[in-house]
Amino acid sequence: MKTLTSKHLGSRAAFAMLFIWLLSGNATLARAQPRYALPLKSIRVTSGYGPRKHPLSGELRLHRGTDLAARSDSVHSILTGTVKTIGHHHQLGLYLITQHGELEITYGHLGDTWVHAGQKIYAGQQIARTGASGQVTGEHLHLSIRYRGRYLNPMRFLEKLVQNTH
Repeated sequence: MKTLTSKHLGSRAAFAMLFIWLLSGNATLARAQPRYALPLKSIRVTSGYGPRKHPLSGELRLHRGTDLAARSDSVHSILTGTVKTIGHHHQLGLYLITQHGELEITYGHLGDTWVHAGQKIYAGQQIARTGASGQVTGEHLHLSIRYRGRYLNPMRFLEKLVQNTH
């Protein structure tokens, strides 16, 4: 896995505010459900957050998400919230965006979705199946996270969730 530095993480203050908000109980987290879940049963990064040479175009550009290895795997909601939208984009393919207060999580390159826009979802709930839709070199899950409109490093976000709940 590629080592990520603070330049890839965005504002430390934004992370601090986000985790204070998540742990304060103001986030819509079900009390009987887990507070968070990993998006896949197994996490292996195939392309990290930050500058990269795009695998299809060869252009150097910012990758605003993380690609995770997958093979027709169930995708689980990371947090409790609402399905904001489901759509199709020429690059991202079939995607699903979930809303968690001021936090949005995008799951991309899906093969199928098992929820609908406006539906309440719970941490750990199966919401989709991975696929190879859009512009891809192979099947994987693209995961991006935005807080107050600003992209965050998804792996750093998941690490903080795990650290702050154990």
